[in-house]
Amino acid sequence: MSVLTCVPYQSLVLTASALLWAHKLAGFRFVPLVRKNWFLNCSLDILFLRRDPPGSVTNHGDIDNRIKTLIDALRLPDSNQLSDEATPVDGEDPFYVLMEDDERLTRLNVETQMLLTPPTSPKDKSVKLIIRAEVTPYHFNFDNLSFG
Repeated sequence: MSVLTCVPYQSLVLTASALLWAHKLAGFRFVPLVRKNWFLNCSLDILFLRRDPPGSVTNHGDIDNRIKTLIDALRLPDSNQLSDEATPVDGEDPFYVLMEDDERLTRLNVETQMLLTPPTSPKDKSVKLIIRAEVTPYHFNFDNLSFG
């Protein structure tokens, strides 16, 4: 079983070397942008385009579980979410994620609309998401002024 560890760095100044401060887990180096030690939070505006007709969010969508899955994909994984055999492929080292954890998420706005592109098959249930993330400091200091 892997344990999440942090690679220390010398300064909190937001430079390329500071961004490469990574969380190591199962052979991956995860690099979150929104971090507690940088006093940053984020908010998400999501336009959720799906094939279901309007008004069927509660009947067919199970949208709360879909959004929870999306938020989990935007944060560092838990140690039980990756096997010890998992290895990064090209373009996954480092593996950038939006948030260190979902406690950094302070506002969530979800709008659902119907996806109007033609389905690729009769059973096509694909969705498209347009996501806007706003990163803001909750405590200003010299290291996070660029986010203010």
